[in-house]
Parts: sequence; structure tokens; C-alpha cells
Amino acid sequence: MKINSAVLTGLLAAVSVVLGVVENFIPMPLPAIRLGLSNIPVMMTLYLSSARSAFAVLILKSFLVPVFSGNMIFKLSLGFPSGLAAFIAMYGVFRLAGNRVSPVSVGVAGAFAHMFVQLAVAGELYIKGLLSTNISGVLLLIATVTGVLTGILTDRIVNRPSVKAVFGG
Repeated sequence: MKINSAVLTGLLAAVSVVLGVVENFIPMPLPAIRLGLSNIPVMMTLYLSSARSAFAVLILKSFLVPVFSGNMIFKLSLGFPSGLAAFIAMYGVFRLAGNRVSPVSVGVAGAFAHMFVQLAVAGELYIKGLLSTNISGVLLLIATVTGVLTGILTDRIVNRPSVKAVFGG
């Protein structure tokens, strides 16, 4: 049994939104840190379907997570541009090497781009000069680590024979 692209996109968008909302309740040592779990379905869609479908998952996640988790304007102002940057970075790495590139590389590229743009936007809108502070280096390093973790999880999921059988990969 194979699932068509529209069903896969909707299913993974829903999973991404749920993970994004749940992530807000996981305590972290710094307020700006998230594990990036909601990016796993975006990367899965990139590997199992298409860039267009992955982009749709990202857009739905970027708008719906702030709606369901509160503080919508603040989260949209930071999350949407950084989500777009993350997608561009992930797709760029994926496109350069196709399915041969590890989801770990894709995850790191996305996490780093996401944090960099988030720091830049926050530095322009909320805390002037944030990108040039010491904390930005720490946050970029942490983002790289979370990108490795989400990449490993994505790799384990998309390379399971049962997932490949269902999603046609």
C-alpha cells in the first residue's frame, strides 16, 4: 500500500504542528532553545515526497504552531522568516546531493540557518545587536547539535523498511 503525496503532506503537516506545540512545553535551559522536533516531518517530506510538499508542511507548521501555542505575532515574526531560511538551507543541501545526502547534514543546515535568521530578526525587531553578542555563538552551536539530533531521528525514520513501503520511498 502506498500513500499519495497529498495525504502524506497533510499527515506530516499535522504531525509537525503537534510536535511544534508540544515542544513549547518541554523545559529548556535557555528561552530561545527548542529541540526542532517539528522540523522532522519537514525533512521526512523532503525525502519521501517532494520539495513542494515539504514546503507546504513548513508553511502550515509556521502559521499553525503560533496560532495554537499563543503569542502569535511574536512567534510569527521570528518563526516564519527563520523557517523559510531553514527550508532554503535544507533544500539547498538536499538538492546538491539528492537522496545521497544524509538527513543529518540537512538537519544541521536547517537548524543553523533557522537560528542565524532568528537571531538576525530578533536583533532588528526586539534586541538591537543580538547577532553580535556572545550568546549568539552559543545558540548557533546548540542549534547545530539539535540539527544533528533531528537529522539522526529523520534518518532512522525515513530509512525504515516499513516507512519506505507505506510512503513509496
